[in-house]
Amino acid sequence: MTSSASSDSIELKFGGEKISLRQTAGDSEFARQVTKLVTERLDAASVRVRKTAPAHQIALLALMDLAAEYLEAKRRTEAYMAEVQAQTSRILKKGDHA
Repeated sequence: MTSSASSDSIELKFGGEKISLRQTAGDSEFARQVTKLVTERLDAASVRVRKTAPAHQIALLALMDLAAEYLEAKRRTEAYMAEVQAQTSRILKKGDHA
């Protein structure tokens, strides 16, 4: 799995196919980072399955990995935000008693 980028499109090679994605107006560096992340996840997933596994199974495994990573990050962010809110409430209550 490899990727390359030009000014208006990104090419992702996966499962023997070239997938050309047109970039929308915006941050091309962000698009390159997304493509790099997808390529890394596809590569990581491909070593965890049989060599004869169809491309869609590799892609699904990579998608599941990304979803799990996203949900874990979301859970940590929510816990952090709850802690910040609790600390803010404690500080504000102390200020009310001063």
